[in-house]
Amino acid sequence: MSSPYDRGVMGEILGRIVEYEHGLGRPMLSSVVLSKDGQQGDGFFKIAESLGYGSWKNLKKGLKFEFDQMNQTFEYWRKHKDI
Repeated sequence: MSSPYDRGVMGEILGRIVEYEHGLGRPMLSSVVLSKDGQQGDGFFKIAESLGYGSWKNLKKGLKFEFDQMNQTFEYWRKHKDI
């Protein structure tokens, strides 16, 4: 993932997965994907904005949104291991 191109491709793939999962009523699976410094990238917040969660810049200001999504993702998949 040291290549900007590779990161871009990965971001595009994750975005498609998140849109599909959102359509099924599931939380943002990409919430569990962090950079090596433990942060969400701008792409995470921008896709959240496109899904109607609010302004990506406002979502990025605090830690609540990403932690809520991460917790919802873990909880959902803990309950739905058979999918």
